[in-house]
Amino acid sequence: MLETDKPKWPENAMVGYIDMQATGSMDAIEPSQIHAYNVIILGFADVDGTINSTLFSSVEPILDEATPGTLKLISYGGANASAQLTSATAQNLVAAASQYDLDGIDLDIEDSAVTLPEFQSFVADLQAAMNANLLLTMAPILAGASDSPTLNIPNGGISLEPIYSQPGFDAVLVQAYNSGPNFVYPLPSDPSQLVGEINADIVSAAYMALQQNGNVNADTKIVIGIPANAGGAPTGSNLWNVLDFTTVPPMIASNLQDISKGNYGIDPSQFGGMMAWSLNTDADPSAYPGYDGIENGPAAYFAENVAPLVTALPAQKAKAAE
Repeated sequence: MLETDKPKWPENAMVGYIDMQATGSMDAIEPSQIHAYNVIILGFADVDGTINSTLFSSVEPILDEATPGTLKLISYGGANASAQLTSATAQNLVAAASQYDLDGIDLDIEDSAVTLPEFQSFVADLQAAMNANLLLTMAPILAGASDSPTLNIPNGGISLEPIYSQPGFDAVLVQAYNSGPNFVYPLPSDPSQLVGEINADIVSAAYMALQQNGNVNADTKIVIGIPANAGGAPTGSNLWNVLDFTTVPPMIASNLQDISKGNYGIDPSQFGGMMAWSLNTDADPSAYPGYDGIENGPAAYFAENVAPLVTALPAQKAKAAE
């Protein structure tokens, strides 16, 4: 690509993470599952920003099955991972993206020791090092009051608003599965009702709250992330915490239609799609049993029953209701 050939974020992105370090479940990913996504994010780069060549060699045959045009990013961070937020790490991430012909860099920094000034300095170093052809995303958690939502560092509780309110990020991939029951947001169809991550209505509730009151930069797409199944996140943060998993996709479909059509005063203009954690849990649900005995769907259930709801949305979203 030429330096000015920056990929365009999909109109309706279906983003999926692949955990390269979970090699057993990664090997279970089938081509049909890969085809359900138009953005694939590889987790994770090493602490110094380089990519383990052995792990990449393992995931490369899976990536080769992706539909042409699928965006591929490398993520830095991950749960329980230390972060080394230096200029050298930033340089290594950019070099790794170039070396492996990736389309961008994702920041999923979950190190509770990281401070806001450190994060800000690292983002500045990364943006300075990046070529104009690389996408930049971040994956913070959903947090904040119902009328003033924020996006925070997982585990650290630090609001990243001073960063995501500024230009530079193509999308925020909101982890709506990591905050527990204490964060709730108005249901667009009935704002007197508040819903949390345990409810599938969090898809439209979180999007509307963030788009209206979250101070996300207007040029940054808001992507709502959910677990791929009951084993993808604890029950207190998981919309699959239901007795019958088949009830979840219709609720997500309804939420997506409300966003796309601009129902209930939703402004769809900043909606960037959905994200799932992860292709591994979806491909090999037996390796990720549901918490508290909640039943997982069968292998590739998310890819077959949820992902198409996103990518099938109309290319031209409705304008915000007057």
